[in-house]
Amino acid sequence: MPGVHDHVIPDDATDATDAAHRCVAGDRPMLVWVLALAMALVVGGCGTTVSAGSELTVYVSAPLRGADRPDGVEVVAGATRALEDAGGEAGGVPVTLEVLDDAEQLPPAAGGTGWSQAQVAANARAATEDSTAMAYIGELQSDATRVSAPITNEAGVLQISPGPVAAELLAEPGGNDVPEDFQPTGERTLGALVTPASIRSGSYRDYGYEAMALILDSIERAEDPLSRADVIAGFLTTVDRESRLGTYSVGPTGLAAFAGP
Repeated sequence: MPGVHDHVIPDDATDATDAAHRCVAGDRPMLVWVLALAMALVVGGCGTTVSAGSELTVYVSAPLRGADRPDGVEVVAGATRALEDAGGEAGGVPVTLEVLDDAEQLPPAAGGTGWSQAQVAANARAATEDSTAMAYIGELQSDATRVSAPITNEAGVLQISPGPVAAELLAEPGGNDVPEDFQPTGERTLGALVTPASIRSGSYRDYGYEAMALILDSIERAEDPLSRADVIAGFLTTVDRESRLGTYSVGPTGLAAFAGP
């Protein structure tokens, strides 16, 4: 499985450079030709980290059991549709979707099923430990996002919440500084969609679509689509930006407004 930051310099480039050193005292035209060849090979090897076999994964963490299952299913359906509309790729790299259930079966006396702190944390860790993981869509509840956001932040993975998010998760109260209680590295990695205070059941499909659309476009715009940091940079600093799947703006705190296709 390819590494996120792998750069490969062809063996031929080293051979050509050695040949240039050997002919310094000899024929200068030969020296110029060999140096030009060496530079061409090195540039060709380092110009991009995208190589055959590269792939990226976007994780979705949502409730797939219990009372919140319909909303979780809608998020997954929306994200799946966006990936299909994008042709299953971004930045020339194939993208796959990995769906994780953040609900945990509880005893009947405890109210059936609901999101579990342990399960949310496990989902976030599973994503961050996958070297192909470039982004994480989740959670549907703000309190659950409080659990996953610090984990994805520590790993530098872009996280987009398709559900409501408390303002303090995105910025320090009274300003736009990164809230280190929830994004402990001090680098912004959490984004959220502008959503109404109360979301109708079924509209989560739209938010799943929009979250995936934002992620795919951020990969497209990244200088290196296999770099988590570059993808985050591609998500931020965005104003009225058109993409293949819609037009949107992202504010300085990571709050995104999607205008649709």
